[in-house]
Amino acid sequence: MDAIAAVSARRLGLNSLWLLLARVLTQGLTLVFIALIARRLGVAAFGQYAAMAALVFLGNAVTTFGADMLLIRETARAGGLTPLAPVALWLQLALSVLWIGSVMGIGFVFPAVLPAARLPLIVYLLSLFPLAFYTVFSALLRAFERMELFLALNLLTALLQTIGAAVLIRSQDDLLRLCAWLTLTQLVAAGLGGVLCSRLVTFAALWRPVRLAEVWALLRVAWPLAALMALALFSQRLSVLMLLPLAGDAATGWFSAAARLVEGLKIGHYAVLGALLPTLSRRSSPEAGRLFRNSWAALLALSALLALALTLLADPIVMLIYGSRFAPAAHVLRLLAWSLIPYTFSAYLSLDFVTRGLERTVLKVTILGAAVSVGLYTLLIPQLGASGAAWGMLAGEGALATLLWLSKRRIHAA
Repeated sequence: MDAIAAVSARRLGLNSLWLLLARVLTQGLTLVFIALIARRLGVAAFGQYAAMAALVFLGNAVTTFGADMLLIRETARAGGLTPLAPVALWLQLALSVLWIGSVMGIGFVFPAVLPAARLPLIVYLLSLFPLAFYTVFSALLRAFERMELFLALNLLTALLQTIGAAVLIRSQDDLLRLCAWLTLTQLVAAGLGGVLCSRLVTFAALWRPVRLAEVWALLRVAWPLAALMALALFSQRLSVLMLLPLAGDAATGWFSAAARLVEGLKIGHYAVLGALLPTLSRRSSPEAGRLFRNSWAALLALSALLALALTLLADPIVMLIYGSRFAPAAHVLRLLAWSLIPYTFSAYLSLDFVTRGLERTVLKVTILGAAVSVGLYTLLIPQLGASGAAWGMLAGEGALATLLWLSKRRIHAA
C-alpha cells in the first residue's frame, strides 16, 4: 500500500509540475502580453478589448458544453479514447455558430451592451472555431496524463500571441489588427494540438462521422457540466460585462488590469486541480483522498500568503506593470487578492463533487452564488465603480464557498 501511495503521489507531483510550468510560463507571457497591449492601446481601447475577450472566453465555455471535463473524466476511467471525442468536437463547432449569431443579434437589439468596435469583435469571435479543436486536443492530452505535451502546446500558443502583439500593436487604432492576430494564433494552436494528439490517437477515430443520436446522448449526459462550467466562468467575467455599461471603459480597464494579476496567481490551483482530476475520477484507492486533503491545505496557506503580499505591494506592482495611468487599479488589486482564499474552498469542493458525479449539486449552488453576485454588482458598481466590482467579487466568492461547504456537510450527514 505504501508503494502504491508513493507511486500515486509521485505521478500527481509530476503531473502537477508540468501543469504548474504550463501555467507559470503561459501566465508570464500573458502578463507581458496584457501589459504590452494595455500601454499601447490606452485605457479606453483596452477596456473594449477586455469586454471582447470576456465574450470570447465565455463563448468558449458555453460552446464546449462541459464536454471537455466529461471527456477527461471518461477517458481516464476507460484508459483509452472514448466515442465522446468526435461528438464533442462537432457539437462545439455547431454551438460556436449559434453563439456568434446570438452575440451579434443581441448587439443589434441592445447596442449599448457590446463594445463599440464591432468589426474587431466579429473577427475575434471567429476564433471560437479553432478553439473547438484546441479544446478537444487539450482535454485528450490531460486525460492521457501527457502533461508535458499540454505544456508545449500552451507555451507555443502564448509565445505566438505575445510576439505578434509586440510586433503589430502600436496605438489604440490597432484593435482590429490585435483581434485578427489572436484569431490567427488560435488557428495555428489548433493545428499544433492536432499534431501532438496524433501521437496518442488516430485522426480516423477523432474525425469520424457523427450520428445525431450520439449528439443527443452527449447533450443529455453533459448538460449539467455544461451549465456548471458556463455559469462558473460567466460569474468570473460578470464583473467586466457589468462594469462596461454601468461604469464605462476606464473603470473596466482598471478592474481588468487588477483581475488579470489575481488570475495569474491561481496557477498553483490550476496545476494541482488539473492533475487531481484524472486521479480522483478513478477513485481507485484511499490515497486519492489523502492527496486531495493535503494539497487543499497547502493551497489555502499559499493563497493567504499571496493575498497578504498583494495587499502590501499593490501600488509598486501596478506601477511597474501597467504604468501611472492604471494607478486606480492598485486599490482594486488589494480587494481582489483576498478572493483567493474563498476561491480555494470553492474550487476544491467543486472538483470533489464533479469527480463523484454530483455536478448537479454544484450547479444549483453556483446558480445561487451567481444571483448573489448579480445583486451585489448592481448595487455596488454604480456607487463605487471598479472598487464596487471588486467588493462584489470578493463577497460573491465568499458566498459560493459557504454554500458549497454547507452542501458537502448536508450530503455527508444524509
